[in-house]
Amino acid sequence: MRLFVLLIFSFTGICSPSITSKFKIVEPDRTVFNDENVKYWIEYYDIKFSAIVYRQYIIESAHGTSNICKENHNLFGMQLPWKRKTVAIGKNRNHAVYSSFIQSIEDYKLYQKYNEKNIEFDYYSFLKKYKYSANKDYTKQLRRIKI
Repeated sequence: MRLFVLLIFSFTGICSPSITSKFKIVEPDRTVFNDENVKYWIEYYDIKFSAIVYRQYIIESAHGTSNICKENHNLFGMQLPWKRKTVAIGKNRNHAVYSSFIQSIEDYKLYQKYNEKNIEFDYYSFLKKYKYSANKDYTKQLRRIKI
């Protein structure tokens, strides 16, 4: 009976730490800015509706090529908030400034947390209702982006 149990454990990998160690998720370099790392950090910070938020990054920063993104490390076109907590370090061109692109994602998490009670099941409706963008077709543009 002991031999049978031992065989089952060895086939399932319970006794073999080498099997589980092969699948460690490696954190990307925090200084490397690219689309894949933006996706990673959005997931890492457990941003709600991450696919929509990633689409916002595409629109707001033009895949990281806009001047606001480059100068301010601002991925989402966020302005400096009046009431909620923020990790922004200043303001430039009427937009929040961050010390890194990761801090921009951290601030988006704070934005969602502050608006938690208002966020509905349909995040597009939330963005439209609370005027995330002055562009009246903003949510239509977000929906059209294929990722």
